[in-house]
Amino acid sequence: MKKIMLLILISGLSVYTVAQELKKITRRPDLVTTETYHVLKSDKKIKHGPYRKTARTSRHQLVEEGYFKMSKKDSLWKECQDGKLQRAGHYKDDQKHGVWISYGSSITHQQIQIDSGAYHMGKKMGIWKYYDRKGKPDLVYNFDHNERIFQSRDSLTHLIFIGRDTLSSTLEHNPIYKNGWDQFYYTVAHNMRFNNQLFAKTMHLKTRIYIAFDINEAGEMENIKAISKTPKELNEMVMNAIRATEQNNWLPGIYQSKAVKTQIIVPFNFTNYGMK
Repeated sequence: MKKIMLLILISGLSVYTVAQELKKITRRPDLVTTETYHVLKSDKKIKHGPYRKTARTSRHQLVEEGYFKMSKKDSLWKECQDGKLQRAGHYKDDQKHGVWISYGSSITHQQIQIDSGAYHMGKKMGIWKYYDRKGKPDLVYNFDHNERIFQSRDSLTHLIFIGRDTLSSTLEHNPIYKNGWDQFYYTVAHNMRFNNQLFAKTMHLKTRIYIAFDINEAGEMENIKAISKTPKELNEMVMNAIRATEQNNWLPGIYQSKAVKTQIIVPFNFTNYGMK
């Protein structure tokens, strides 16, 4: 009994000592968010312990929450948008590892599942399922075999390029981001760099930005360009964010059972409410 009690006391003392070596940090990495996390007192560059990012609004809405283990993401992490859960899953050694699920809003503004699947040390594995805004299956893809198991069809007309010919036609399969459209928009949003000058120039602006690009036969993005009459700097910010995505992570359009080069036009809603 004495030996057992001694081990418990030593264990408790060890945890207490580590806790005393942490320092809480609160900082503002940009114009709209606040971070709260812990660092080692012995090395303030090393994050260790709970992490939380909130939006600087009257309600301090959660943006991201998780845990760092010696500056590496670990355990359960949650990502939110407008106060609603958007993505949740586990990290191991700073890599996504295990089941991840994404959520979004349906056309009736209800929270629905957007995608689900598993990672192995940062790499998608097995079967992933993606859903549209009606909650219906949009894409089922097997990452182990690089196989498109299912993709929904729609009546959208695309510009397709076959040799020197340009056609306007529907496709058997439209081009689609291999990680799903929700992940594409999420990645673009996180890669946007909104500086003070652009913030002031677009104060109280509400608009929609249209960006066009091609997906070639190999599933690679080409010819990114703005086709909307929005401020040039705003267009450049969005195009640079698109360039920062995985540009070779697309499934090409399929026409008459063959992969074809296809143009895609994507809209981005932009609103600058200004500082309150």
